[in-house]
Amino acid sequence: KVWHSQNALCLDRVDESRIYDNDFSFNSGWGIAMWRSSRNVITRNAVDFCVRGYSHGFYNRGQDSAGFLVFEQNNDNVFAENSATHGGDGFFGFAGIEARGERPAPSEGFEYLRRGNNNNLLIANDFSYAPAHGIEMTFSFGNRYIANRLVGNAICGIWAGYSQDTLIAHNTFTANGDMGYGLERGGVNIDSGRHNRIIHNTFTDNRCGVHLWWRDLDRAGENPWDRANLTDWEGNLIAANTFTGDTLALHFRGAGLVTVGPNRYERVERERDVDERTTVTASTADVPAPERPTYPV
Repeated sequence: KVWHSQNALCLDRVDESRIYDNDFSFNSGWGIAMWRSSRNVITRNAVDFCVRGYSHGFYNRGQDSAGFLVFEQNNDNVFAENSATHGGDGFFGFAGIEARGERPAPSEGFEYLRRGNNNNLLIANDFSYAPAHGIEMTFSFGNRYIANRLVGNAICGIWAGYSQDTLIAHNTFTANGDMGYGLERGGVNIDSGRHNRIIHNTFTDNRCGVHLWWRDLDRAGENPWDRANLTDWEGNLIAANTFTGDTLALHFRGAGLVTVGPNRYERVERERDVDERTTVTASTADVPAPERPTYPV
């Protein structure tokens, strides 16, 4: 148990650890923080109220405090059945400055292709009531967010800017986005993503259910990571979700591509807001529900 500290547990280049049944709550920085740590299993921990810089109704930027900080190329980790509520973010993941090419490459020929926080599984966690995002994971590949609870996050439930090959399935998104900034608000927000699947989720009373937007591809070469990974906007799918009572169900902006399959809409104020530059393809094909993955307990 670690309460009332700045950070509770920090893992730096730690692989294949098992972190179970701890209480790392009420800290001002991070409950669990990770750098370059892979194949770890983090289960049944409490990392609640890890937050700073928040005043209810006045200021809701958590200053990068979080229940979980996952920074700089952390791969193949499992986060299961944890409680990460009321943090600056519930989960804050970022590919890292080396992966992004924001400092000189560590060696000649360093490969930026698919460099990030990759192939992590976040399953059956509670990422609710953050003054920013329930889950933030950016510039990363192959992550799976399955059967998580995302309720009452001030900006959005999942913010996955520039992420690719993401699976978002069987999650519950409720009442997110009431204190969003501009158009970043609601259940799922993704800037310039590709091959992301948002399927078999439940959206209820969000400012916006799913908001996707894309930059122009001719502006996608600003650094080495962009040049290696932002080649097209293919493969985005939204299907088999239920939207109930959301202010806006689907919002698309910019020169992107998205396929919208069968979804159910009940009592939404508006079903869609679509930019004229966005290519939306309608599909009637059934999308099977993905199986719930197993993980160590």
